[in-house]
Amino acid sequence: MSDAVLDPLLRLHPTTPTPFSEPHLHQLGGAFARVPADAAAFGRRDASALCDVIARSPTAAGFEGHAAWAPGPPEITAHGDGGLYVDFTGDAGEDKVRAACPDAVHRRLVEVKDAYDPANMFRLNQNIRPSAGLTATGR
Repeated sequence: MSDAVLDPLLRLHPTTPTPFSEPHLHQLGGAFARVPADAAAFGRRDASALCDVIARSPTAAGFEGHAAWAPGPPEITAHGDGGLYVDFTGDAGEDKVRAACPDAVHRRLVEVKDAYDPANMFRLNQNIRPSAGLTATGR
């Protein structure tokens, strides 16, 4: 990776708001990249790296400030393609879940949800809604 990618990440690390917060950089490629994009729920197999900046706090006090640190400087995200890994999203909004899945993968996940959780009981996560769209409780 170039210095233009690594330098902002290295400058970010000493600014962590708590000892529990951390930036991660994961190298991808190799055998990981040889799996077809629609073969598993993780479809971002064409990327060479994955960056994750984690804000953690031992208590809720001041967490908003810690979370504001987590996106990191814009020069880190400027090197990405806007894609994301759904398990690394603290904000589990449907837009983020949808952006993490290629169309074919999302369709398959909806089929699984329809078969095993059509009432969307297991929704307090990075949720894939069943085809019906709403749960029995209206959520």
